[in-house]
Amino acid sequence: SDGYLADVETILLGHDLLAELGVKNYELHINTLGDSEVRQAYHDALVDYFTPVKDQLSEDSQRRLGKNPL
Repeated sequence: SDGYLADVETILLGHDLLAELGVKNYELHINTLGDSEVRQAYHDALVDYFTPVKDQLSEDSQRRLGKNPL
């Protein structure tokens, strides 16, 4: 998908704005879980790993494991 292009455009827009404001020293931290295929594989791996020890997790972690472990 071209979703990453919108991300790049947004990052560049932010960079241009900061440059226009005279900001010179900043760091950009990018965090991603990849595309939908990679996210699904990561989701499945988390569920597979934590399900056997579910009873040892906090209530909130158990809820998230069932709803959205990412």
